Amino acid sequence: MKNWDLDRRALLKSLGVGAACLPLLRSSKVWAQPGGNKRFLLIHSSEGYVQSAWKPPVGALANATFPTITKPLEPLKNEITFVTALDQPNYPIGYNWGHECYGVTYWGGPSSAPGGSKYHEPSGPTLDQVVAKGLPQAPGSRLSLNLMVQVDNKPASGTTGAFRCFWTGKGAPINPQGNPATLYADLFANRPPPTGGPSTGPDPAVTKLLMTRKSILDYVGSSLDRFKLRVGRDERGSIDGHLKAIRTLETELGGVGMGPPGGGGGYVPAKPDPFDNAAILSQPALFPKLMTAQLDIALAALTSGVTRVVTFQLSNASGNYFNFGLFVDGIPKMNTTGYKTNFVNFHDAAHNPVQGGIKVKEIIDTWFMNQYAEFLKKAKTVSEPGGTFLDNALVMYGNHMGEGGAHSAYQIPWILAGKGGTGITTKLGAHIDGGTPMKGGGGGKTTANGFADICRIMGVKDVPAHFTGTVGLANG
Repeated sequence: MKNWDLDRRALLKSLGVGAACLPLLRSSKVWAQPGGNKRFLLIHSSEGYVQSAWKPPVGALANATFPTITKPLEPLKNEITFVTALDQPNYPIGYNWGHECYGVTYWGGPSSAPGGSKYHEPSGPTLDQVVAKGLPQAPGSRLSLNLMVQVDNKPASGTTGAFRCFWTGKGAPINPQGNPATLYADLFANRPPPTGGPSTGPDPAVTKLLMTRKSILDYVGSSLDRFKLRVGRDERGSIDGHLKAIRTLETELGGVGMGPPGGGGGYVPAKPDPFDNAAILSQPALFPKLMTAQLDIALAALTSGVTRVVTFQLSNASGNYFNFGLFVDGIPKMNTTGYKTNFVNFHDAAHNPVQGGIKVKEIIDTWFMNQYAEFLKKAKTVSEPGGTFLDNALVMYGNHMGEGGAHSAYQIPWILAGKGGTGITTKLGAHIDGGTPMKGGGGGKTTANGFADICRIMGVKDVPAHFTGTVGLANG
């Protein structure tokens, strides 16, 4: 059988572009490894939900009518699993300290708050890193890719555990990347690293090309077209789809050094947006564009073999910076009853879910569920060995609070999408209630039980000792 993986790497190396420019192919050795097609994307949001408007009925979802907030996910009910009301074992602060549990949401083991702070930090690697180390890696791939949208913007307060929820170990937070333009240049215009060696940085020719507002696909297009003729017929559609996705991403990043190709080709960028670091730090209205671009980069990275695991932070522990009135229909741009601010953000909406007769919290969370639903629909269109991306991957949407207004730290809610390479097939289309009571915590299933299930789904063997038990997610 032809080893297209070798041809793929040789082509990318000769072009001086990154591995994200081509998808993994069916005959690749990477796909042939046990668990080689499993991927994990973990999206983290903030400030919980109005649970009565978010949770569908417990049990099978096939005939369920979803409430307001999760209504956008109803057409995908056979692709998703809700896991709600999970206790956080070993979290000692208290029921209504949901902000302070941000840093340990995906740990579940013994933790501490350094320097007199109440923001706890883990004493080991979080779920994402455990999964990343347990999945097979292709030569030159990244252990994980870590993204964010404006998480470090001000105003905000707290120690590291208020801004970082993914860790490689004790005292070792992962700093996510927040500029999709910089990330695009790194992933798509980066020289492939030598075997076992570090990246050599963006190719100077590609850097110059981006600075002159020319599409990277026009730079390498004829070579990629010739490569398509060498692969199996069933692979060509995958390559075309992947290149189309890159074109779409370039359009989204139209103001960051890319633009109409000099030689034509039909690529017309959107109105340029200033996705530079200064703009990201000063313009809250960029949030939706940044979120879309980062999600598209995540999908491209996961489907091309750049990495097996991506994390994506949508907010820090409180979300005081975000001004949803700038881009969410129905939310006022300013308010007079705000919690610590005069605009509606994550924190304000949780404390004041209804403002002037407007259900601002429900409207905002519905907007986010719409973004999640649109991403899942896009992921379903990606054809891979074994079906689609969602057949092979697990996409988790998490939060560090249950009921946002109560700051509930002991009723953690998840939405999981995808089969994880058939590991979760029998539990798709269900709502599993973890059973943690509304006040006081304890007595129910825990996040650590859920982490153990996710490790089983992903085929991970080496897991922390406290990842035990089950919430009933994993097959077998």
